[in-house]
Amino acid sequence: MRPSILAGLTYHIRPEDKTLVNIGSVGQPRDGNPDGCYVIHDTEARTVAFRRVPYDIKKAQARFKRVPHLHERLWRRLETGN
Repeated sequence: MRPSILAGLTYHIRPEDKTLVNIGSVGQPRDGNPDGCYVIHDTEARTVAFRRVPYDIKKAQARFKRVPHLHERLWRRLETGN
């Protein structure tokens, strides 16, 4: 599932299940939501909680611009999350 669908969701892992969660990059989403995405994995409660948080995109873009030979599309996409 895409992070935009999962934001705010808490997934409960059944004891008999094995679960792999790949949340990807905090600041480079590809789902149309520019907010950062992360998860909280609680091993005792057997849950994975998906969260989205806004961050200073302009500041991040300014840092990207200072990296030599970094393609412009990489920092521009931060605005749209695509």
